[in-house]
Amino acid sequence: ASSDSYGDYDGQMDDVRLYSRALTSNDISQLHAINSAPTNITLTQETSVTINNPGFESQQLPDNSSTTSIVDWTNSASTGTVNPPSSWYTHEAPEGENVAFINTNTSGETISQTLAETFQANRSYTLTAMVGDELAAGDSSGWQMRLYAGGVLLGSVSNNEFDPADDSFVKATLHLDADALAASSATPGDALKIEF
Repeated sequence: ASSDSYGDYDGQMDDVRLYSRALTSNDISQLHAINSAPTNITLTQETSVTINNPGFESQQLPDNSSTTSIVDWTNSASTGTVNPPSSWYTHEAPEGENVAFINTNTSGETISQTLAETFQANRSYTLTAMVGDELAAGDSSGWQMRLYAGGVLLGSVSNNEFDPADDSFVKATLHLDADALAASSATPGDALKIEF
């Protein structure tokens, strides 16, 4: 896990996805039409990237209950899974029942998953996640979504690019072009890791 502190994240995330190529506008339109997070995403040319428990639905939680564990993810103490009540989000989670959370009162908290997929040269990557801002919790500032290969940060996006309004989720997208990644010090074959 990273020891860097990126500030507080006042919100939840859901439906995390990573693609090993740039998405076309048609791909993005089709993804917006999906009602639930797939667990294995197959793209053209037989490219597949698996994220375990991408929608944080592996645990069945009653409304307005939470746990500090996230199945298949590595998380620090002030993070976990919650089934948010409608008082947090009028329409609740964007898919399923649960979302992951990071406590805003504690800095340096992270949620991460090391993937079976490894970094490959000459390949583009697109990582997406729905990030939300609770109705009454204030601004969801300070969050970052990062993609690593081994210990090398490939790229990140934050609330500076994707800032959901109160009571809503937005799709945060990190696109890393193969040409730009060619200058990276990442080693082909290193495991990819998603971190919030």
